[in-house]
Amino acid sequence: KHVLVEKPISLSLRDADRMIHEAEKAGQLLMVAHVLPFFPEYTFLAEAIRSEKYGKLLGAHFKRIISKPDWSADLSSMERSGGPGVDLHIHDTHFITAFCGKPDRISASGRLVDSRYAEYLATIYRYDNRPDLAITCTGGAISKKGRPFAHGFEAYFDEATVLYEFITMGGQPHLAQPLCVLTHEGNIQSPNLGSKDPVEAFVREIQAAVKGVNSGSVCSELSSEVARTALSLCFNEVKAVQASRSVNI
Repeated sequence: KHVLVEKPISLSLRDADRMIHEAEKAGQLLMVAHVLPFFPEYTFLAEAIRSEKYGKLLGAHFKRIISKPDWSADLSSMERSGGPGVDLHIHDTHFITAFCGKPDRISASGRLVDSRYAEYLATIYRYDNRPDLAITCTGGAISKKGRPFAHGFEAYFDEATVLYEFITMGGQPHLAQPLCVLTHEGNIQSPNLGSKDPVEAFVREIQAAVKGVNSGSVCSELSSEVARTALSLCFNEVKAVQASRSVNI
């Protein structure tokens, strides 16, 4: 049968490779449910990168910070979840892989638990074919409970800057920076994103899987290969922290 599995694809590259191999052997689709690209703000950014509507992407910074997930026994367990460096941070390594491309090298600093699980990471992604492309990301479970969740991005193009940030502050959702486009002329554009009901992002994700089954082709957002690369980045970022040097991918 075709399979849509929740992210991450697995907690080890060995398991991910076996899953991909078995799907190819069976001649069926293996799709990984990375939902972030289906949220309207991230869909907008992905389409801007793909279409080069605002010119080439020059640089971007992504952020995903939570407080310690003590509301879930599974997520609190580093062994069962992979820790924030996998379960949380992989949202952004996946988006970066899918839309900016697989980096050639990474540099990272951060905080590790038991010398192997990332509690917090600050990473630079480097591309040999675009040494001028500056992609960075911070992620982890390091915030205090007054702001238990924050995510967003700043993306810089030849002809525009695209900004977005959402946080939970004091138990209330807060759109700290609505999605906006800053132009050369100093104008601020507010794109119409339609409904922002988060449930619809999951509907779009599952519909993309249906489309994949009907067409026999998987989009990059749900690709098991992209999901595997995203997992690999998470592990290599830990290696970069351990070694205190850049790591080749």
